[in-house]
Amino acid sequence: MKTAKTPDEIKKGLECCIEMCCRGNCPYFEDPECTTSVRKDAFSLIQQLEAYNAQLERCIENMTDKLNAANDAIPCWIPVEERMPAPHEDVAIIIRQGGYAYLRVGWYVCACQWMQAGLGMIEGEVTHWLPLPESPKEE
Repeated sequence: MKTAKTPDEIKKGLECCIEMCCRGNCPYFEDPECTTSVRKDAFSLIQQLEAYNAQLERCIENMTDKLNAANDAIPCWIPVEERMPAPHEDVAIIIRQGGYAYLRVGWYVCACQWMQAGLGMIEGEVTHWLPLPESPKEE
C-alpha cells in the first residue's frame, strides 16, 4: 500500500523530475510509476490548497465585514460644514474661542446658533459635533 507523501516530499519529487535526477534522493524513487504518482500527488495537494485558500478567503471576507460593521458603529466627529445635527438634539460639540478648544454638550438651534446647558448662547465657533450615546438603561 502506498503511503501518503508530505508536501515537502511532493515538492522534492517534482524537483527531481524537473532536474531529471531520479536517484535515491527522490521520495518516489522506489515507485515504478513515479512520474504518474508525483503528478497525481501534486494535483491532489493543489486541490487541497485551493479548498483551504477558498476557506481562508471566506474567513477574511467575514472578518472584514465584521470590522466594517464595527467601524460604522463607532461615532466620528462631524464637521459643521458637512452637516448639522437635528435642531434641539443634545450633542457633544467642540467650541473654538480665544485660541482654545472646549468640549461641551449643546444643541443646534437654527441659523448657525448653538446653545449649551446652563450657559445659554455660545459665543465661540462650533466646529464639530458628535452624537451622544444612549443613556444607560436602568435595571
